[in-house]
Amino acid sequence: MLKGSVIKNIPWIDIMVAWDTIVKVQSVIVDTGFTGKLWLTPPLASELGLNIVGVTLVKMADGKTSPISIANIFVTLEKSLKLVPVFVSEGAPLLGMGLLSEFGCRAIIDCPSQSVEIIEK
Repeated sequence: MLKGSVIKNIPWIDIMVAWDTIVKVQSVIVDTGFTGKLWLTPPLASELGLNIVGVTLVKMADGKTSPISIANIFVTLEKSLKLVPVFVSEGAPLLGMGLLSEFGCRAIIDCPSQSVEIIEK
């Protein structure tokens, strides 16, 4: 089980991401409205040495469609390591529903106790 915190009504959790020989613990927002897997910033992608493998059109929360770069990255949640596609663009780092589904995880966001739990089956 991974544990995080709700800070100013935003659920944050730390995950491990890696590429080549670089491994990093990264704080991400658990975004239940994001259907993708993972969203990281260009500076972080550069720090990890990620290679952009393509561009796709993504429908944003405001309904607009934007071209977004895609790379691949290794992610570890609790027990499993998987290679997953990641969107690379400006904005906050996000963990989406697609990643939770990929890992077979359950997310519990408990606002009264200001806690976040990701539980991998």
